[in-house]
Amino acid sequence: MAGGGELEVLSALDTAKTQWYHFTAIVVAGMGFFTDAYDLFCISLVTKLLGRIYYFRGEGEGEGASEPGSPPPFAQPAGTT
Repeated sequence: MAGGGELEVLSALDTAKTQWYHFTAIVVAGMGFFTDAYDLFCISLVTKLLGRIYYFRGEGEGEGASEPGSPPPFAQPAGTT
């Protein structure tokens, strides 16, 4: 169980004052959480846009294609991971 040394560490943490470092750590962690969530939200939209730009259906290749397409089957799961 908890030894005497562990209790001293916990009591030191309880009595420690809030410093500028604590606020910095909270802001950095919050920014990381926000950017990770934003990345997970927008990756599916980005892969669909890339499919419309680079993969075409129809007669021609590139700008001569009749309609925009979607990414190949091996690239579509990228939006779900």
